Amino acid sequence: MGGNNWRTSLIVLIKRRKMSCNLLKYGSMNNHSFNIKVSLFFINLLLLSLMILSFPLKTLAQDVEVSIIDVEPYGLSVGDRISGIHADYLKKVLEIAKITYSINIKPYPRVIKDLQDNKAQLSLFFKRSDLINTVEIDKSIGFFNFIVSHVDSPITNISKLVGKHIGVIRDAKYEDSFDKDKSIQKMQLDNYLQGLNLLKLKRVDGLVISEAAYFFYLQTHTQEKRIFSKPIILNRKHNYIYSNKSIGIENIKKIQKANQFLIKSDFLESILIKYK
Repeated sequence: MGGNNWRTSLIVLIKRRKMSCNLLKYGSMNNHSFNIKVSLFFINLLLLSLMILSFPLKTLAQDVEVSIIDVEPYGLSVGDRISGIHADYLKKVLEIAKITYSINIKPYPRVIKDLQDNKAQLSLFFKRSDLINTVEIDKSIGFFNFIVSHVDSPITNISKLVGKHIGVIRDAKYEDSFDKDKSIQKMQLDNYLQGLNLLKLKRVDGLVISEAAYFFYLQTHTQEKRIFSKPIILNRKHNYIYSNKSIGIENIKKIQKANQFLIKSDFLESILIKYK
């Protein structure tokens, strides 16, 4: 009896061990499956994160890229700080409109090209009819355009421009009667300072310069006042706010509203005083 009890106990113990092993095996399989699922979850999460990070920054940040013409006093750059009449004005417009932005300063032809190519979304310059992929948002600040000449050979009225060499900002549009007049020889310039230096050397007969720029240079180049004759008026032109079409109708409406508010305020006068 004692031997049979021993054998019976041994058989029961073996069976229990087998059951324990099977349970452990089953549990291990479940744990392994769970670990695989967790690993796949984190792999998918990592891939999703990499996909998001691979998108262009502009899909993540909706800053409007503002491009300012590199012509004093409309666009000025000192280190990383960009200022000037156009820069200050558009900054204020976007501040009122509550639109975030980044800003750069470039030569006038590059500003025009970048705006059409959507490498910039907003700028301010004279009205143009030759732009593509852009929106003329609103009429903005306006100035007289002067023609200044050398004191030794003054140009006293518009009719005296025939046969003269006149400096103009590269790609700028003034008015058809002047732009298309082939009897007036136009010399393309990068900026007003280049034109004033050429005028001082008598390499051009005259220079088209906006009133804001004219008074700005009189203040910053006081010794050269005596070189230039009294300017004559070519015309009065407004600058227009232009955007690329990608900016969206909601932003356009906000910018229009902010611009109209500034036009009715004394903000522009404070800018002009700052740069005179």
